[in-house]
Amino acid sequence: MKIIGIIGAALCSAAVWANSSGAPGGRAGVPGEGGTCAAAGCHAGTALNGGGGNVSMTLSGGTTYTPGVAQTVTVTIVDSAARVYGMQAASRLASSSSTQAGTFRALTDRLQVECWSTDFLRDAQKTASGCPASAPLEYITHSRAEPGNAFTFEWTPPATANGNVILYVAANAANGNGSNSGDRIYSTTVTLTPAVQTSNRPAVRSTDGVLVAGDFYSQSKNIAPGSWVEIRGDNFHSGDLRIWQGTDFVNLNAPTTLEGVSVSVGGKPAFMYVLVPARPGLPSQINAQIPDGLGNGAQILTVKTPNGTSDNYTINLVDRVPSFLAPAAFKNADGRQYIAAVFEGVAPLTFVCAPNSLPGIPCRSAKAGDNIQFYGVGFGSTTPDQGTGRIVIARNDLPNVVLRFGTQAVTPSFAGLATQAVGLYQFNITVPTIAAGDYELSGSIGGVALPAGLFINLR
Repeated sequence: MKIIGIIGAALCSAAVWANSSGAPGGRAGVPGEGGTCAAAGCHAGTALNGGGGNVSMTLSGGTTYTPGVAQTVTVTIVDSAARVYGMQAASRLASSSSTQAGTFRALTDRLQVECWSTDFLRDAQKTASGCPASAPLEYITHSRAEPGNAFTFEWTPPATANGNVILYVAANAANGNGSNSGDRIYSTTVTLTPAVQTSNRPAVRSTDGVLVAGDFYSQSKNIAPGSWVEIRGDNFHSGDLRIWQGTDFVNLNAPTTLEGVSVSVGGKPAFMYVLVPARPGLPSQINAQIPDGLGNGAQILTVKTPNGTSDNYTINLVDRVPSFLAPAAFKNADGRQYIAAVFEGVAPLTFVCAPNSLPGIPCRSAKAGDNIQFYGVGFGSTTPDQGTGRIVIARNDLPNVVLRFGTQAVTPSFAGLATQAVGLYQFNITVPTIAAGDYELSGSIGGVALPAGLFINLR
């Protein structure tokens, strides 16, 4: 199935009161809609392309397009008798002329973008997230009728190349006589082909291309559903650092695409947190959450961008891979790695570590009775199950939590997914009476052992 964007431009006379501030929906020449204004009968006396003039269209990308990359479009109308001009543009899938393909943006206040229902009885305002489901068809049209025979706007192609794009263009050269007689409608077409993209196709690095996110301490290269991972490679993202924003969420659901970049695991979309461009000596990077519902064992991961899809990369999923928050900055001069535990409700933020033991980290040792918290990923399902890719809002608990500081058993007051976060586990502990010193964390979650070699400082 080819994807063909269909762009048309049409104007019903500027002298007709109903259309002076924009053509009605469905007059862009899209098959199955209202045709052009000539075909619809709203301008009389001259057949389509019979007025002795013409319309042409030029694109900043020439005769090719790059998926997801915007280009400017200029429609120019030539007619010696015309006094005012206008336009309407639309883009559709060739396989379904009622399905939107590509988006528009007005570059001047002479143009406006509108949304219409498929029966053209209802219109709606386009928002930052696009046209609403009740009015899914997008058009760009004039906002006022005036002299000036050229219109320039922005068109962004579909995010994925899947064949040629045909631009259908029609235009009205209006004589401004106060009626709809004597105006002339012109049309033409331009065919665009996808730009060849080879060297810019994304590639996941063959060695350690996908690992549990680097600030989390793990001794396994297996990955649990719901874990946050770092995907390292080439040609993932060439723009600025892009971190999810509140506007990227739909209700409580995290985004599955950022800047046209997405990740698939076992055929299911991962949840996108950040895109990091390549830096000197460092690869491109994506931080994403692995979806659930895939089962254990080998799963295929791919990265998709406007330039193509990466080769398959195999990861191995298991139920739980406990990984505590313990950045490299929490390793002391002797090479001992500490967990990034904090004092609950203490401001400014203070970490549980021996004073002056970690350069640049505000530290104090925890004593009996202190309430502390630490965090992690990869601890697996909770009761009740919260799923992946959603902001957690309900209380939940991890099963069979066994936790020790050295040989001292401790019972968390809470162990589960943190509320108001996505995929982040939280452990709340009241420090027991215990001798001063460093203690290694040990124990298990749901029968899976915690990683060895991680310490906390108590007094």
